Amino acid sequence: MQMYQSDVLQMRNIKLFAVRVNIREFAFYFAKNPAEVQVEHQKIYGNLPKKMSNAYNQMIDRSFYFPESKQYKSFRDLLAETVEFPKYVCTLEASI
Repeated sequence: MQMYQSDVLQMRNIKLFAVRVNIREFAFYFAKNPAEVQVEHQKIYGNLPKKMSNAYNQMIDRSFYFPESKQYKSFRDLLAETVEFPKYVCTLEASI
């Protein structure tokens, strides 16, 4: 299990990263590495992320409702639909 979570074999080329935007919000990105996330985050928010986490294991199967398409989709579904990386995925509010 530990080898799977740490991706020792490098089988997961694209990872899901979370960046804290403010006290209640996190921005999510699909990218190969943290450097790609830094570039994307700076393009969108105008600053470098202070802290980021690899959220793949915790969040990849979480589903969210998208009102524009009237569907629930998981990050795994969104990853399968994405063709260009790095990619800003969404911003979500943390439930505290």
